Amino acid sequence: MTAELEVTVLHAARRDAGYVAGFAITDELLVAVGGTSNRTPMCLASSNARQFEPRTIPGAELDPSLSSSGPREVGLRAVLSVGDVLWTCGEYGRLAVSNDLGQSWRLLDAGTTGCLYSLALGADGVVWVVGDDGYAARIVDERSTRVDFGTMVRLSRVVVVRDAIYVLCFDGKLRRWVDGAITEIETGATKPLTGLVQTRSNWVVTGDGGFIGRSPDGSWFSRVASGVDVDLEGIALLADGRLIIVGDRGQILVSSDDGRTWRAVPSALGLVHLWCVKPFGSGVLIGGDDGVIARLAPPDDVTWSDRANIFAGAKPLDAAFAVGPERFLEDGLVAFLAAGEGSVDAEEGEDDGDDD
Repeated sequence: MTAELEVTVLHAARRDAGYVAGFAITDELLVAVGGTSNRTPMCLASSNARQFEPRTIPGAELDPSLSSSGPREVGLRAVLSVGDVLWTCGEYGRLAVSNDLGQSWRLLDAGTTGCLYSLALGADGVVWVVGDDGYAARIVDERSTRVDFGTMVRLSRVVVVRDAIYVLCFDGKLRRWVDGAITEIETGATKPLTGLVQTRSNWVVTGDGGFIGRSPDGSWFSRVASGVDVDLEGIALLADGRLIIVGDRGQILVSSDDGRTWRAVPSALGLVHLWCVKPFGSGVLIGGDDGVIARLAPPDDVTWSDRANIFAGAKPLDAAFAVGPERFLEDGLVAFLAAGEGSVDAEEGEDDGDDD
């Protein structure tokens, strides 16, 4: 018998937060990115999967000559960890790499102004990135080399399966790259594809409109009843073999029979749009609108429960205010004062407090 799964909110929804588009997990940090250029671009990090702190967003502090979007913060769509190195990509061709876990970033020239949606690490150690207008590239020595997949549709996701690179396309097709050869694969979907995993014996693909496809070898797919018609945004494989899908209107689906049948997992998340899902311990992390980060796991999951919050120490005033005045007043003020940063001497304390 497999344990039931419970949803725990790790980072609650906030009016001033962008949506969570992707996760990366290093040995030290859990990193979440998202947002849009007109609504809270963000990069959050946690060392214990309970408290989250803002990290630097690739933007105005970097060399604008390397960015086709200019020197400004933009929304991020994916983050990838390669050892201790973080990669991220997003709107307006934003592509960046960090060697200090997101404390600082180097902008790279992706050669496009389109949105970049997904990153993956190839079996040969090469980083792949895909995005709008059929954009795909290999990143070698921090330089991008375009790869032609024979389409101008949006490439929403790139997935590595052994020595093959699969891109998920907005025309409902998969395209596979192996040593420069491209193969187009029909899935039966007519809407955008959003996720792909390989289990021990099958392949499962997700897409908009409640689409789930299943295949024994990844070369052809048959549709599986999902029971929903909302957009499904991602899929992940649990350590125990169960499959998890997330999507619009708070949908969380689970399959215990290798994707043949699916049932909804109840949660208190409401109708929030859930955008991404990633394995974490014996469960998964889920990201959604308004900065929601949740964990779906068995009740006895203790992943990272013994870890301390490395960001708990005293922080400079400018770092404390970096989250914005509204969030600082709601969440940061008490912690800031408790850390001693807001303390004043006895003669000035009352007046300063009144002024604040």
